[in-house]
Amino acid sequence: MTVVREERLSFEFPGNWHVIKYDECSFYRNQVAKSEDVKAVDLLADSGTDFFMIEIKDFRGSLNPVL
Repeated sequence: MTVVREERLSFEFPGNWHVIKYDECSFYRNQVAKSEDVKAVDLLADSGTDFFMIEIKDFRGSLNPVL
């Protein structure tokens, strides 16, 4: 099993999946991040048959409801 942490959240993937935190990989840091106003997904996950681009948002505690 592969466990990936993003801030306060943890994600578990089967051990045979290849998962990377895209914004921490060298390609993103050395090529993509140099461009102005470019954003990236958080995780890239490859199961061998499917490919996922995962954006993570944790809205707990950040919303202020207007009454």
